[in-house]
Amino acid sequence: MAGGRVIGEGQSITENTNYYGFLEGNVQYGSPFTNERRKPFDRFDTGLQLNLGDKTAVGRLQIRGDLASWPLGSEEVPRHVFAITQDFDYVNNEAYEYGGQSFGLTLFSAYGDPTGTHLWTRLTGYVSPMAAVNADYSFLADVADAERFREYDYGPGLGAAVEMLLIRRLRPGGARGSTPNLNRPVGSGTGSFISLAYTDPAFPP
Repeated sequence: MAGGRVIGEGQSITENTNYYGFLEGNVQYGSPFTNERRKPFDRFDTGLQLNLGDKTAVGRLQIRGDLASWPLGSEEVPRHVFAITQDFDYVNNEAYEYGGQSFGLTLFSAYGDPTGTHLWTRLTGYVSPMAAVNADYSFLADVADAERFREYDYGPGLGAAVEMLLIRRLRPGGARGSTPNLNRPVGSGTGSFISLAYTDPAFPP
């Protein structure tokens, strides 16, 4: 998928506005509902976004896989599946930089006719053993040893995600997701709140 990005510098996006393009690709392997094997990473999905004109080419990389999963109910093709998941998130753009791994409890659900138009949802609550985000006010730090100076905060955190995927004729039709993450650096009284919301309006015929 290809699209455009609008970047503004200042109090508003209308200040010093620049327009750039981006390329995005997604790979999905396996299905939480029809997989016969449910071993680690028998189902996973990845997303990569390349930003043109930004400070780095790779603006977003996400890898998400199931460590184990269990169908709920007695149906041959379950409508709901519970899974333990592992995620890796990397975001680097003009707004912020973020990276971390997390482990989550996920509920996959399917609604509608599986052979026609139907909806997949994914609800996840997760814990991040360690994540890092750039610190906007690191330049104010008084560090005696310059070699130990760092420009980011890090620590464990909690998060949640909600995603929806519309499927038409067994093909992805569009997705919407939101991934807020509360990251509290170790040994610090402050915290960071990271929120990522996106819409992929890709509707094949």
